[in-house]
Amino acid sequence: MAAALETAAGILATCTATVAKIKRCAIRQGGVVASLELVRAMGAQPLQLDDRLITVKRGDFITILERFGIKLNDLEVKSLFSWLDRSAEGFFSVSEFASSLRHIADPQRRSLVRRAYLGLPKDGSTSRVPLTKALATLNFNAHPRVRMGAVDAATVATAHKDMFSPARFPDGSCSWSEFELILAGVSASMDSNSHFAAYMLGVWRIPGVHSSVIDEFLQSPEDPNVSMTSSSGFEAKADRLRRLALKQALDVSIEEHARVVLSNPGGSRAVGCALRAEDPNHTGFLPLSVFLDKLSTLRLYFPAPDLPHTFLGVKVTGGDVQIDYLTYLCALNGTLPAPRQAAVDSAWFAMAGTLSSVTIHQVISRFKGSVVESGSGGTRKGASMSSGVSNNAAGLKGDEVSQFFDAWDERRAPSARVDYFEFEEWFFPVSKQSKTDAAFLQQIERQWGF
Repeated sequence: MAAALETAAGILATCTATVAKIKRCAIRQGGVVASLELVRAMGAQPLQLDDRLITVKRGDFITILERFGIKLNDLEVKSLFSWLDRSAEGFFSVSEFASSLRHIADPQRRSLVRRAYLGLPKDGSTSRVPLTKALATLNFNAHPRVRMGAVDAATVATAHKDMFSPARFPDGSCSWSEFELILAGVSASMDSNSHFAAYMLGVWRIPGVHSSVIDEFLQSPEDPNVSMTSSSGFEAKADRLRRLALKQALDVSIEEHARVVLSNPGGSRAVGCALRAEDPNHTGFLPLSVFLDKLSTLRLYFPAPDLPHTFLGVKVTGGDVQIDYLTYLCALNGTLPAPRQAAVDSAWFAMAGTLSSVTIHQVISRFKGSVVESGSGGTRKGASMSSGVSNNAAGLKGDEVSQFFDAWDERRAPSARVDYFEFEEWFFPVSKQSKTDAAFLQQIERQWGF
């Protein structure tokens, strides 16, 4: 068993490096939109990025990569297909590959991209972003390179209009998956967390953040964990070392929180609901005292009460410094491996389609194998109108059902509606407790019936 796990870990490590290589080479050849162009070339056209049924064959995959100037060696190709082609049929899901390209490792960067998306106008009740309206909200003058005099705002505006051009999005809108895929390319093109934060806060006008925060990030071009040069002054070195020690202490604390939270099937949802309940305006920020109090009710603590303030504290509109709990949740839960992320995306898409949110009742019904269609008054997927429990529920274990209903109890939920990110939250403990991608996918398909 140990040898098998080592082999699986080795394959995953090789795949992670291979995906990073593909993304890096693609950006070098075609800019930050290259990842999107790559998956489009593999068959995932607009509105299809979350469709797991769209596949690419091994030979076509290699040919398309070479067309983009990307050459993989035999080990890289073999490892990638061992990871994504679990049935060894010679093809894999394009959506799973796209999920690997969408991956943003740093939790602060992930939360900034999420905040940007949530702050953009949406097309009615759908989750799709109308691009003309979205581009009109951007502030190109606040781009870090414009602020530093390296380029002019018109050049930056042209680049962003090209990212989201009608040629790439014929219907004039983009989904969360497509938006994240492009912004993951932007993230990969910026080495400094500080400059990426300044870019997101400035250009994308992240709601709720005080404008002075952009200047603070621009004045800190290096990240706290970057090695110091010999030319650094003594005080600067001491401050960097102090911040590095505090950052390590915070990381250790969050890792300990994750160990506790992810061992409980409803752990991530419990933490998320507790924090969101204190944030009725959905800002993603809370006062430090409220943040610590809500975590303490779940027996989650920091060694020093002001520790989160150092790296999670953000000056919000109005001038107060509050805790960015969205970044905390991103750090707490981590990320899902590409095949698992694609499965969760598919489960959501099967339930919500292009809607931006669904009711908790719809989530519960889907878990039991039935979905109440919004506005239709009908049901699908094997619903039992008499008992509210479908035939599909008979295949679930008793503890699975009880844990799910306990976590999704409407009386504890801060809102009667659930968006994609809240739905995704449920699956982090599930993933943590699943040793293999195959086991995770089997469980998701059995529980959600897609």
